[in-house]
Amino acid sequence: MVHIVATPTPGHMKKLPARPILLVAVAIVLGMGIVFIIRPETVLALIFGIAPSDAMQGAGRIGGAATLSLGIAGWPGYPGQRVRKSSIQSCMVFFALVVVLLAYQALASEVAGPALWPMVVVLGLMAAALAWSGNPPAFPPVPPPPAK
Repeated sequence: MVHIVATPTPGHMKKLPARPILLVAVAIVLGMGIVFIIRPETVLALIFGIAPSDAMQGAGRIGGAATLSLGIAGWPGYPGQRVRKSSIQSCMVFFALVVVLLAYQALASEVAGPALWPMVVVLGLMAAALAWSGNPPAFPPVPPPPAK
């Protein structure tokens, strides 16, 4: 008996399900925003290994508010609703930018707390999962014009 195994082409590779990945991503973003608003000094100490000044704590709270807003905007909706492509893309871009900025900060200034590199890895994996998820179409398909 001969078994033929089809190798998927890049356009036909199985995508990850968008809704569960986006729910995890939004939960991470919302959690980050809430923690940055409530305890910015703890988060900054864990990420950068420094005791932040009052101005840094204020900036952390502002960043937390922006992060919390992104989490709310990225919420995928109720089960049965289609996931918005913009929700996936905005969370993916956020995670990718945070990864790049944190890695650059750590490498350029040698300032790194115990949570910096684990955070880079987790957020990098989330950005990759979002990029690999089954992105829904931006708009519903347009029906073809009626035949004449």
